[in-house]
Amino acid sequence: MPKPRREGKTGPRREANATEMKRMALETELRASEGERLKNLGNDLFRQGKYAEAAAIYNQAVNTFGTQPVYMCNLAATYLKLEDYEMAERAALLALVHDPRMVKARFRRGIARKENHKFKAAKADFETVIREDPNCAEAKAELAAVNLLLCEIDGEQLEDNSDESTDYEFPAPDTPPRDPLPMWLASASDSEDSSDSDSGDIHEDSEHVGNGIPCKHHNRKPLGCAKGASCVYSHAPDARSVPDKEGRNVCLYFLMGSCKFGDRCLYSHSKGELPDLWGADLRKHEIREMITENERSIEERRMFSKYMGKGPLASDTLMALKRATDKAKEEKALKMALAEFMYDLLGEEPPTTAPPAPAPFIMHLTLNKSTDIPRAAVTGLRERMEVSRAKSATKARGMLSSPALRGVFVTDAGITKNTGLLAQLAKYVRGGGTVVIGGSFRLFASSKQTDVPDAQLVEFFRNGWGVAWQPAGRTEGSLNLNTQHARGGVDGLPPSCSVKGLSLRDVRVEDALYLSSAPTSSDLVETSIVFSQLEKGYLGFVGDAGAESATTEIIAAMFGLSPS
Repeated sequence: MPKPRREGKTGPRREANATEMKRMALETELRASEGERLKNLGNDLFRQGKYAEAAAIYNQAVNTFGTQPVYMCNLAATYLKLEDYEMAERAALLALVHDPRMVKARFRRGIARKENHKFKAAKADFETVIREDPNCAEAKAELAAVNLLLCEIDGEQLEDNSDESTDYEFPAPDTPPRDPLPMWLASASDSEDSSDSDSGDIHEDSEHVGNGIPCKHHNRKPLGCAKGASCVYSHAPDARSVPDKEGRNVCLYFLMGSCKFGDRCLYSHSKGELPDLWGADLRKHEIREMITENERSIEERRMFSKYMGKGPLASDTLMALKRATDKAKEEKALKMALAEFMYDLLGEEPPTTAPPAPAPFIMHLTLNKSTDIPRAAVTGLRERMEVSRAKSATKARGMLSSPALRGVFVTDAGITKNTGLLAQLAKYVRGGGTVVIGGSFRLFASSKQTDVPDAQLVEFFRNGWGVAWQPAGRTEGSLNLNTQHARGGVDGLPPSCSVKGLSLRDVRVEDALYLSSAPTSSDLVETSIVFSQLEKGYLGFVGDAGAESATTEIIAAMFGLSPS
């Protein structure tokens, strides 16, 4: 006797699925239409020069229809206009992830990188643009400009937030594009209960990357994650886990017995489905091969996911990307922790090779990130000693703590607005260090140069250094070595020099390294070159914006470097 058909379950379920598919298709169509309307509105605002308003509208388009490449490319152009180059680079990156052959997005990323002084990365972008579009005159001009900058700053440490293995071209034009992030699914993904229904085979979606955050349901629920490949979270293995036979990702720290999250951990805490080599009888070479292969297979995913930040769970996608990139250093710490874990797991001692002693260096402090630096002076210093550039207060503080630091060369006025770092510089000098202020020492507003206000300079010298120096305006002429200067070990000084730049008054005669004429009975003089002892260290000032060869020698002598 034939079994009766189960219309009560199969038929309605199919109808429900078909209805849901129609609903989703209609929603996608409506979102695409609204996203296009917002994009066009943003374009109108951009053409009117209302860049902040345009950025807000483009972000609305992203929240409506996802991180479509055209939205992200337009956002990159808007952030370039707003001179927010970090955000411009990240917006262009997302456009390229979704459309690796988008020449316009790659060109805009190159511009953002150039403005952020990531010259090597910018060069890679412009070269790729030219390969894709040999007739792009703008890319050729920008490439020539970047090559010139690289030649002028030959050998200088360029600040780039990527580590040495960074692929500047990522993603390459032939990289498979990734689907835009569906921002409107964020609210649905917040509820863990929505994943409790039956799922298919866990293996089917075990390579799904999502936003890079591990899916707790995939790793810990008996039936896995019901959303499968449409889940916002990641089902793929990563550097903190190893996949078992069922495709779940088992916590490496649990295997070591040191996971501090317990039941709250996003990874599986079960050894039942792990390969035999994770049993009691460890086979060291197989463990090494397994983890090495795991790292190799997920390298591209890790590179992508580190830029994705919190993805759809963030209130603002691009801010999440920025925060994630700012945490790039944490990845290095993770690698070190994994290496330590491996040695503990295998019962081995890590190598004890002592690191080489750091080479002595001079910090070149440029907080305004201007390319208008005294290249002759920097080159002259580099001929004698390594010079490392610090374009942020964070990097400068790190260098100040280095025992290899031999002095600080300040070439723009960004330090006048950072009282915290200024106090640390003053402490460094009073403890025996040397700081020399030179170059143009000007503030930069966009592409325009503006003199530092006199009152700001007076406050800088008085409050920051405890000296009464005051700006005396611009001067031009010859100066002679002051025979009355109390030169504490400053040797190899030229007898005279020509200067063109800022002069200071109310300088004690014994602090004036050079003078235009022999000093009179007055204790206070005016000069462009000062070298003053502050407790155990020295503060120097060279107001020669042109950085002539003679003043280059003077700056080197202030740091105790011999003539070239």
